Amino acid sequence: MIITDDFVVLNLPKTGSTFVRTVLKKIHRARLDKRSVGARVLQAVHLRERPFFAELMVPNIMEEGASDRSQHGTWVQIPEMHRGKTVVSVVRNPYDRLISSYEFRWWVKRHPLSEDELRRHLPAFPELTLEEFLLLRRLDLRHTRIPRIRENVDVGLQTVQFIQMFFKDPRQVLERLDNDYLDSDRFLEDMATISFLRTEHLNADLHGFLRARGFAENEIAFVAGHEKVHETVGRSDDRSKLWTREIVDEVQRTERLLFRILQHHGLSYATPGPVGMPG
Repeated sequence: MIITDDFVVLNLPKTGSTFVRTVLKKIHRARLDKRSVGARVLQAVHLRERPFFAELMVPNIMEEGASDRSQHGTWVQIPEMHRGKTVVSVVRNPYDRLISSYEFRWWVKRHPLSEDELRRHLPAFPELTLEEFLLLRRLDLRHTRIPRIRENVDVGLQTVQFIQMFFKDPRQVLERLDNDYLDSDRFLEDMATISFLRTEHLNADLHGFLRARGFAENEIAFVAGHEKVHETVGRSDDRSKLWTREIVDEVQRTERLLFRILQHHGLSYATPGPVGMPG
């Protein structure tokens, strides 16, 4: 989580949030370096405030039993004094985000299953197909997401993460979550107000956001051409071949609330897969 003078950045994993943090740090450092001697003196004796910039590492409240601190702070973890600021985050095509998580392979070392469970459910681990990876995520959801999701609720991990990140009372929403909620627009009452940038157009979207917040063109011009940061290298020659009708159907079914929320924000995505696969 990054907090500036007038906005807060929340970092949804595997969306490009590292890029946003990197760019904002460069801008902040440049602003500090360009201060006049007089401004530095006044700030040193606390007669003028320095530009506010804080990167917070907060307790990981998205996984049950986690003891680590995380850069992926949630809306409920924004300090009260900053809660009234504009909140911005990055969202990504859920299909692409699933493939990126699959190929990043962080789950090889960080998963909730015991050795017995791995042998029983995923004997080929860690060499999993995309379909097997979805099973691992379903098991992850039942093991580590808080509070426990009702067993009969057909919801995907991305939707649960989104609720945890951006809802005003995610615990209460998840405790009462049912299939009727997933098929409704009740999220409109429960979700915080968030400005979303798109991973697919992140350079342009971030540049536009900063310009709208009053940043001078000469300090943000570099954003448009800035290289990607920590991009996951694809392990598949053709990602489209990873998709089957069954996998697409599962993603569309279990993440249906997420797709509806994104569509409410003007974001829709084409069905992935090989050319000729039914839409």
